[in-house]
Amino acid sequence: MKKQRDLNVSIGLIRSLLTRDGLEPEQMNALENALKTIKQLRRSSSLDKVTTYQAVRTITEDLVKAFVKHY
Repeated sequence: MKKQRDLNVSIGLIRSLLTRDGLEPEQMNALENALKTIKQLRRSSSLDKVTTYQAVRTITEDLVKAFVKHY
């Protein structure tokens, strides 16, 4: 149950970022991809640590690349 709550909070935060003005197209794409990945995690019935860590790493790398200009 805690997993669902944590993922729902993450989804809400990403949705609030998507509604902000001034985002560049690559930033919007990174946020939309992160949202899609988190929704896939939420739908999964059995998550192992490896899958979760890989998803978090992918999301983090994509967001850092999109929001930090000199990565």
